[in-house]
Amino acid sequence: MKYSKYIIIVFLGFLLNSCSDFLDPDPDSAIKTEDFYQTAEELELGVIAIYDALQGVNSNQLNDNRGIQVEFYVTEMLSDNANTRTPDANDSADAGQFENFSVESNNGISANYYSSMYRVIYLANVVLDAVETLEDASSLTRIEAEARFLRAYAYFNLIRMYGEDVENLGLPLVDHVLTEEEKAIQYTRVSENKIYDLIIEDFLNATEGLDDTYKSRASKSAAHTFLAMVYMTIDNADYSEALVHLDQVASNYALLDNYADIFDPANELNSEIIFSIGFVNDAANDSQNYSAEFAATGNSSGVNYLTTDLQAKLSNFGGTNRQLYNIDDNDSEDKYQTAKHTTNSSDDEQAGTDFIVLRYADVVMLYAEANMGTSNEVNVSGSWADNYNKIRTRAGLTAVTTITKDELIDERRYEFFSENKRMFDLKRFGVATEVLSAFAAASGYDFNSSEVTLPIPLREINLSPLNSNGEIALIQNINWR
Repeated sequence: MKYSKYIIIVFLGFLLNSCSDFLDPDPDSAIKTEDFYQTAEELELGVIAIYDALQGVNSNQLNDNRGIQVEFYVTEMLSDNANTRTPDANDSADAGQFENFSVESNNGISANYYSSMYRVIYLANVVLDAVETLEDASSLTRIEAEARFLRAYAYFNLIRMYGEDVENLGLPLVDHVLTEEEKAIQYTRVSENKIYDLIIEDFLNATEGLDDTYKSRASKSAAHTFLAMVYMTIDNADYSEALVHLDQVASNYALLDNYADIFDPANELNSEIIFSIGFVNDAANDSQNYSAEFAATGNSSGVNYLTTDLQAKLSNFGGTNRQLYNIDDNDSEDKYQTAKHTTNSSDDEQAGTDFIVLRYADVVMLYAEANMGTSNEVNVSGSWADNYNKIRTRAGLTAVTTITKDELIDERRYEFFSENKRMFDLKRFGVATEVLSAFAAASGYDFNSSEVTLPIPLREINLSPLNSNGEIALIQNINWR
């Protein structure tokens, strides 16, 4: 990533043809930020640029920031959920490394995700720095809150996948646009706690400065939901504080009766959706191609296919309706793909299917998790109980009166497959090493505990200056040295 006092922004008519939540900015380029962001209207374009970076470029070139379009690799494929259709055949070595727990520091996909999230952070900082310079800052409360929400979201994803607490290493903390004299900040890892302090501060600001007007933009309820996750993820998890934030999620969100309707391209931004990232059909700049890759109609032989382990367990325990929608058995080699990301685009590689980040089922299951706390079982009772059992019954399962920790972990696996939650869930529950080592052994893969955390990308290490001891300033995760 590169931080400077100048920004070249290409506004791409972002998302807006399919998601009326977004403004429709005119293209601008080669803009010097301190001359450009002078009004609330101009800052609004800056916020749209952050979403544009998060959306990512529909491209197969890893020099382009792909944003969340490559996130499934670091969450689903680096787990027991997904693999490639034809391992080691037509797919790049980079893709296969996620499947068999051998991701190297020079992995181009990992480097792309890392730089994409820091791009989001950088553009958020551009907006936030500009807000501080304008006289009428009181009128910019929403803009500030939205930028801080997006910065926190990017950092939350990064710290969970690249930060580790060994030797108190977190990530470089960049909370403003850096000058040339401050360049070393982007190569200096701070403690994990400092990163989480910023994440919490930013999401709290978002709960105060946002409402629930939008589903494809940051919202108050989305910020509260993320805060609940954060408080259950940090060391010494605070389940009581998580419940406080879950109680603040707006009552107008609701579970749909039919599981398949959640993901229907004709039913986007439905009542179950809290926060999604929008794409536009047949639009070169605003579409996504991961749907095509999942179905092996893109440039690879197919990625993010269900593992044999998941397919068997989902078929036996996940519920008939989830099975029908998650397992698309139309492959001549009995490889199972998901139907969640189907599209009505004329070109599968220019799909407009939105990516759902948060939906109300997540809130309901987080209630169960927070009420369980550090115990291994919880009674299904209270305000969330009926909704928890509705999630099960709409999946084709029976209602329950108690849930164990292992049952909740499995329930989330079946409910959210291919929604980029599996690795984050395993880490939050503290079972990533246990679950993935067993899966790797059964699959014939080598695995060690370090592989639940990705290495800092080599290109970032190579760009790092030397410290006063003549050593590379950007420290690699200890198990990857």
